[in-house]
Amino acid sequence: MKWALLLNLGLRDYLSVWEFQRSLVMAKSERIIDSDLFLFLEHPPVFTIGKRGSSNHILVSSTFLSSKNIPIYHIERGGDITYHGPGQLICYPIIDIKRAHLGVREFVDALEEVMIYVASTYGIYPHRNPLGRGIWLGDRKLGSIGIAIKAGISFHGFALNINNPLEPFSWIDPCGLKGIRMTSIREVLGREVEMDEVYKVTKIALEKIFNISLKEVHIDSLKERLKRRGHNGDFKASFLA
Repeated sequence: MKWALLLNLGLRDYLSVWEFQRSLVMAKSERIIDSDLFLFLEHPPVFTIGKRGSSNHILVSSTFLSSKNIPIYHIERGGDITYHGPGQLICYPIIDIKRAHLGVREFVDALEEVMIYVASTYGIYPHRNPLGRGIWLGDRKLGSIGIAIKAGISFHGFALNINNPLEPFSWIDPCGLKGIRMTSIREVLGREVEMDEVYKVTKIALEKIFNISLKEVHIDSLKERLKRRGHNGDFKASFLA
């Protein structure tokens, strides 16, 4: 069974993690890192717009968003606009999909399957929907996917709504779809669930669905490994401090 690395990064601002992902992609493409990696984290409130997305799907004024201190970033992943915030599980797989013998569609299917597995652990049984990739409960969306591929390496990933407030989704057309609602595990169950428990369940799901064994590592351990291998990528100093 193949090994992969798991980094639980906690609450991290979007920009530093975005740059961190791109540095990891570069390190993997140069074979400085041989292992695939999975990043678990949460973001402070942020809107991101994919490469085919449009700011026309923002339903409130820039003044309103500024008053809420929510930035907007245009990024290279697929998909349209989405919201990230605390209480939402973010998973960014940094995977050489060719070496993993995965096509892009198969890879996205697997990410959906991971989210379905996690939700089913709590007695929630979502489905796929031709309206958009991700997982759904009826006409409500529970989890979203947006990936990018560079030099055969994946980055970005999926966001599963756990305990996060849903109001910010009403300020946009989520995923560029008009009139849809988002939901969360907390909304469905009527109670919060422990994020540490969700992380454990997600780790199990990734291992089962990707047929891997995940080894948890600390960011400092990865930093030292990269230094020993002579990586001089553009890591954010503040991120790796």
